[in-house]
Amino acid sequence: MTENTKYLGAHFFSIRSRSKDFQYLQEKFGNRLNGWRSKSLFWAGRCTLIKVVAQAIPTYTFSTFDVPTVVCDKLDATTRRFWWSPKKEKGRFLAWKSWDHLCNPKNLGGLGFRKAKKFNEAFLAELSWMVASKRDNPCWRAIRSKYKIIDRWLREEPKKYATHTWRAMGKLKPLIISGVYFLVGDGFSIDVWKEPWVPWLPNFTPDPRNPVA
Repeated sequence: MTENTKYLGAHFFSIRSRSKDFQYLQEKFGNRLNGWRSKSLFWAGRCTLIKVVAQAIPTYTFSTFDVPTVVCDKLDATTRRFWWSPKKEKGRFLAWKSWDHLCNPKNLGGLGFRKAKKFNEAFLAELSWMVASKRDNPCWRAIRSKYKIIDRWLREEPKKYATHTWRAMGKLKPLIISGVYFLVGDGFSIDVWKEPWVPWLPNFTPDPRNPVA
């Protein structure tokens, strides 16, 4: 395979500039939105196109790579411009609401748009959960062997010398920990005072009356 080999649009090999690695994503995203600028779309039509078509374009890339924040910010900027100024590709435009507000759920007054970086992190968190839950298939067995993953992976410090995606998964461990607890079997592998295992308690962790060493 050559350095430019791609699969579903994503490069097999990275170069030194990670932003350039994902430039194809910005171009594909921008071209799709620019193709709709010539059409007379009402607010509801633009909202549907953004949510159903445009924001679905990076799904595969987001589910397999840690996309740089600068790239995600540019995707958000392209979406904002199309929403507020559908006829202009350049120049200033008036935004009546902040992007944070538009990304709120509809029941909170927003439109349910997705922030690109949060969308990316959601997929990476899913990968982290697959590792933590000991998903059993050839791919994950190879990954566990490569990174020497043990049962305490969630409690380990993220590895410094690993791929960008693996380091990003490590940074999302606190998010996984905040919502998981152990299912008690024989009890030998659980520290009952320090690890989460009681589903009805805050943080799923017992609070002893007397300090535990």
